[in-house]
Amino acid sequence: MVIQHMMASGISGRQLGITDKRLKKSSEKLSSGYRINRSADDAAGLQISEKLRWQIRGLNRASDNIQDGISLLDIADGALGETHALLQRMRELSVQAGNDTNTNADRTAVQNEIDFLTEEVDRIANSTQFNTMTLLDGSLSASLAGSSPYRTTLFLQNGQNVPDNTLTVTNPVIDSSVTKLTPAEANALSQILKDSIVPQAVNAFLSSYNYVFQGALQNGQISQQIGLKIYQDNNTVLAYVATQSSYDPATGQLGGLELNLSVNVNTIPMTNGTLSANTRRELETTIVHELMHAFMSDTLTNGMLGATGGKIDAANKFPLWFIEGMAQTAAGGCSNDNDWVNGKNGLNLDAHSTLAQIQTSVQASNHSLTNSASETAAQYGTGYLACMYLGYLAAGRPSSITSASIGAGLGILIDKLVGGEALNTVIHNFSGGAYTSIADFEAKFGDNASAQFIHDLLAAVGDTGNGSVLPNTSTGFVSSDLLPDAVVSTPAPAYRIDEGNEFVSSSVAYRNWISGGAKVPGSGTGGGGTGGGGGTGGTAAALGPLHIQTGALGRQSVLIALEDMRAAALGLTPGLSVMSHNDACAAIAACDHAIELVSAERSKIGAITNRLQHAASTDDNTSENSQSAESRIRDTDLAEEMVRYSAINILQQAGQAVLAQASQNAESVLTLLS
Repeated sequence: MVIQHMMASGISGRQLGITDKRLKKSSEKLSSGYRINRSADDAAGLQISEKLRWQIRGLNRASDNIQDGISLLDIADGALGETHALLQRMRELSVQAGNDTNTNADRTAVQNEIDFLTEEVDRIANSTQFNTMTLLDGSLSASLAGSSPYRTTLFLQNGQNVPDNTLTVTNPVIDSSVTKLTPAEANALSQILKDSIVPQAVNAFLSSYNYVFQGALQNGQISQQIGLKIYQDNNTVLAYVATQSSYDPATGQLGGLELNLSVNVNTIPMTNGTLSANTRRELETTIVHELMHAFMSDTLTNGMLGATGGKIDAANKFPLWFIEGMAQTAAGGCSNDNDWVNGKNGLNLDAHSTLAQIQTSVQASNHSLTNSASETAAQYGTGYLACMYLGYLAAGRPSSITSASIGAGLGILIDKLVGGEALNTVIHNFSGGAYTSIADFEAKFGDNASAQFIHDLLAAVGDTGNGSVLPNTSTGFVSSDLLPDAVVSTPAPAYRIDEGNEFVSSSVAYRNWISGGAKVPGSGTGGGGTGGGGGTGGTAAALGPLHIQTGALGRQSVLIALEDMRAAALGLTPGLSVMSHNDACAAIAACDHAIELVSAERSKIGAITNRLQHAASTDDNTSENSQSAESRIRDTDLAEEMVRYSAINILQQAGQAVLAQASQNAESVLTLLS
């Protein structure tokens, strides 16, 4: 007998090890209740199971959503039930007042009650809320829904809602003053603005300054809704952003912010509904310039207006070279369409300028930053170069000057300012103390270090670049077109097109305002100038119909639209008079009409409620059946597994016995030596 390798024991031990592993797996399945405890148990089954799980959890959440929607409708229906009762009483009183047996005193008493009941109709509509949303004041009206593909609100994060955390752009409104373009051409321009230029401009900002403006959006620091309007005026203004807010002179507080982008068709040539490349670039650069002012006026209001604690203090305002220069960094400071650096109206510098020429130009009295309050070229030309230089310093003086590197630096700079740091401090810190203040920077700009940067920047821009830090059709600064000429088929994650209103207002209180400027096409004599002036007070923007998410997938929703149920919308104001027989008859007809409107609204609410209840039942049924299918894949069949466990257990005992016997056979050899 051979005992050196003891093959019988080795074979028995190996088989026993296999049995032990199988027993452990079987024990795990029995104790956990799951057939699949790790991906190796069933790779394909795990994938199917996880897909079913997100569907099940989504359906369960959708069912809860539906119940929330039904609760909202129940509240609205209950409130309208009271409105119905009020209207019935008002009609009864109108019938009573129609009888000429009543004296004037009698009718006056009836009139007083009707007036109070009318006020209560308004109070109910204005105060009926669900989760702080007013339901019956018309803010959820179906008339606010639009056909635009950009209508759907895209949230930045779960739980964020309109209007506090999104940028809203309205559908362009064509003013009656437009006669230079045919209706077809005006509509074509409207479509270009809506589908391409403005969405692209917003996308460009959000991608270039992603952690600044996106972060501000997520933190509720930006709450801009921009109205678009196409008009015609006999001047050379191409486009401007006008920003307004209410102002309380007693407290110095500024109210909700309104931003309105207006485009003048006076100097816009169109051929067969299309824009020439030059006109397109002029329009793009102007709008991007103006939108940069809009962003800055909402995020950097202290510096843009010099506001302190919500009150205007001009002593703290940014210098004009910084305000306009920052807008130029977005629009491009070296293009033929915005020629404050290259052109004859600007600094007359280009990619071939020497250091000496650069220093001479930017330090000339009509170009120096120290005179930017009165010199236009200093605001737009030298201001652009100065802001690009600050972006370069903030980026850590990268060896390669590109739009991406300077854009990143400008993002850091804006972030510091948004965080409350003063421009003096930012300039001092980013320059490493080379410039101690704004005034010191203005006086020294054009020194050897900054002149060398300008030289390298102009070389990087080249003869055909636009000098913008925003994304363009190619890398660096070499694109001649600011934005790609393409329809934006999917909205940026921070805005929606809202066709409900021409001009809508921010709901965030105590925002500051600043007015936009203008640009003359191709001449470089305009830009986003600053201005002032109060305006009309802003009110919270209407939300439009509510989406009730009824499924586990995107866009599986039911719209809830609730119409205006206030007295005016029901035809009860300016007031029902019952002081004569004829007045009472008219009041009866008005009450009949109001009752019909409320009845129709309640009928619609009931129909939607029934629909949602069926949707909830469908979700619950689908979830239950999906859970059953997932259980068959994921869960352990205890009966089957117990049979397997018993068999493995017997094999383990047999293996242990065989291993013991194999060892005894080897030991018996030793008896021959004793």
